Amino acid sequence: MKSITFNTIRALLKEWADLRFACLPDFSLPFFSQGGWEGWIQVEWAMFFTSRDYDVVRELKAYDGHLMRADLVFNKNIPKANPSVMDIVVEIKCQSVYVNQNAVYQSISDDVAKLSMLGHNQRGIMVVVVFEQNLFDKLRSEGYYQIPLVQKNICIMYKAVR
Repeated sequence: MKSITFNTIRALLKEWADLRFACLPDFSLPFFSQGGWEGWIQVEWAMFFTSRDYDVVRELKAYDGHLMRADLVFNKNIPKANPSVMDIVVEIKCQSVYVNQNAVYQSISDDVAKLSMLGHNQRGIMVVVVFEQNLFDKLRSEGYYQIPLVQKNICIMYKAVR
């Protein structure tokens, strides 16, 4: 397994999305899935990064002194001999047509608060997948960046929290 940087994660998320979402017709995009789709995307991303020989673990207790789990943790099993190799903790939220936009925003805020508790040798990234313009605009105004995708009906946004 090899270590990964934030920039590589961002580039590979674009590659994954263009491979997976570009071939789907609009009516079958995952935000139409009843019951949410964050778990699906966790598994998809973990398998995608693992297939490229990167170290990633799902649902790991990454918050020191707390029982809370992180959606994904990169570089956990990489020796930290090089000080530039840090654990990268990723929290994910995926908007669904079945959940009110305010509730989605609140769950994003809750995960950002979790990420702010990370230790000095960890970096935190909030990744959000949205489709509604209002939520997109709100996140953009709070410093989230968009990953440009081929599929225009869905958007992956991210923000370094720590």
